[in-house]
Amino acid sequence: MDPEQPLQQLYELGLTVGRTLNLTHETAAFMDWLARSTEAELAALFVARQDGHTLQLVQALGFPLPDEAELPMGMDPWRWLREKGGGEEKEDGLCRYAVPLIAEQRLLGILCVQSRHAGEGLEREQRLVETAASYLAPVLANIQRYRSLEKEVARRTAELAESEAKYRLLAETARDIILVHDMEGYIQYVNRAGLEWSGYSAEEALGKSITDFVPPECLAGIARRREQRLTGDLDMQVYEAEFVNRAGERIPVEVSSSPILRGDQVAGVLLVVRDITRRKQAEEALQRHAEELERCVAERTAELEERVAEVERLNRALTNLLEDLQAANRNLEATAARLRETNEELEAFVYSVSHDLRAPLRAMEGFAQALLEDYGEGMDPTARDYAGRIIAAARRMDVLIQDLLAYSRVSRTEVRLGSVALERVIQDVLQELEAEIREKNAQVLVEEPLPMVQAHYTILCQVLSNLLSNAVKFVAEGVRPRVRVWAEERGEWIRLWVEDNGIGIPPEYHERIFRIFERLHGIETYPGTGVGLAIVKKGVERMGGRVGVESEVGQGSRFWIELY
Repeated sequence: MDPEQPLQQLYELGLTVGRTLNLTHETAAFMDWLARSTEAELAALFVARQDGHTLQLVQALGFPLPDEAELPMGMDPWRWLREKGGGEEKEDGLCRYAVPLIAEQRLLGILCVQSRHAGEGLEREQRLVETAASYLAPVLANIQRYRSLEKEVARRTAELAESEAKYRLLAETARDIILVHDMEGYIQYVNRAGLEWSGYSAEEALGKSITDFVPPECLAGIARRREQRLTGDLDMQVYEAEFVNRAGERIPVEVSSSPILRGDQVAGVLLVVRDITRRKQAEEALQRHAEELERCVAERTAELEERVAEVERLNRALTNLLEDLQAANRNLEATAARLRETNEELEAFVYSVSHDLRAPLRAMEGFAQALLEDYGEGMDPTARDYAGRIIAAARRMDVLIQDLLAYSRVSRTEVRLGSVALERVIQDVLQELEAEIREKNAQVLVEEPLPMVQAHYTILCQVLSNLLSNAVKFVAEGVRPRVRVWAEERGEWIRLWVEDNGIGIPPEYHERIFRIFERLHGIETYPGTGVGLAIVKKGVERMGGRVGVESEVGQGSRFWIELY
């Protein structure tokens, strides 16, 4: 064989390998050249995997490929080949060597050769194999690069398909109308909502003009997109318009127009059309509510202004009232001063009555009594009658003065209330009136127990003394007085009753009898001064209570007082 022929064949092989980028095809062509150009009895081509941990046996010469054809990185390839049945132990006249396949400073494979050459023939063969390896290494690098690119393209194609499927699903299930048209205005895509709205099928819609879908007033957006190719303004446009649906109804919509770029050029337009009927209705309702609120605010403001004016009028009236109250207070202070002067004069008068008037009365009564006792036998009947009348008048005058003094004391006494036992008060009063009760042969019934009340002991004794005395006194002639006393609770009040079987009181006098000097009968019929019940009313009121009577003529009377 011509020594240059293998090199020529290798050169030709280098021109053809690396075109298909098929690992099996390329390495098979190389092993075929190796079999024809050398005296190799056994050869094995290992190619490095991309993980960098193992070498894969891809071609074998002189023995079949084993099922498990992976060589761990760093392991002796001839030992691995013997274990897999690729040759026996080394025989005489055989030479084994391994040539690494290196490209781009990476180990891409190993070529193992077993040959019977020796001496210069072996050296020439090794150089030839090394030269062939230098041709093969770049081919393996290109194949690995191609496989990596092929996997990346496959991955990105799958991702793109998945992304496209997702976006298509979103577009098809969207409630908004989605249209894509080119810059000439021809439809390239319509989603399901757009087809339902337009009434076209998917085949009919594709290639139609955008004017078949969009009302004329919306076509200005297409013209703006054509201008954007010249101006470079690629921002999204959003505007409102009205579309006409299949029923002929004009529907308010919001149109979002976005450019579709191809490189730095606008290749088409994406239109997203959203039905904004509800939003428009809500805006109209909001506007109505705003107008209604404004009207209500105006009405409330007017009412408030009226109320402010009314408050100002009330403030002025209150100011006038305060001025009147201040004037009244000044008058009241003056009246109180005059009242204090009058009380002082009254106290002086009472003192005068109790001392200066009673002394002459006692003198008149004493002299008249002495006149009757010393000279009565020598006086005629008329003179004795006159002297008796003077004595009776003096006594009545003294009783009247004593009642007036009692009324004055009740009116002027400082009242300090405390817990008072009604039973004790009744017992003390009955003991005081014992002589009068015995004289009238009166029957007095007290129903016990009697409760405690808030009262002034002395004033309460005076009040009950006058009531019991009147109950015994004012009875018809020949009638035995019967008096009944009991008490009952009425809410927060304690009502004490004094019931008699007397002559009774006409209804029209139930209020008048509590006035001072009010008498219903002449003094010749029933003795008295007309001050007793006035003392009762004044005393009860001074203790914070109330007084009244229930009576009819001839049916007796039931006087009551209420205390806490």
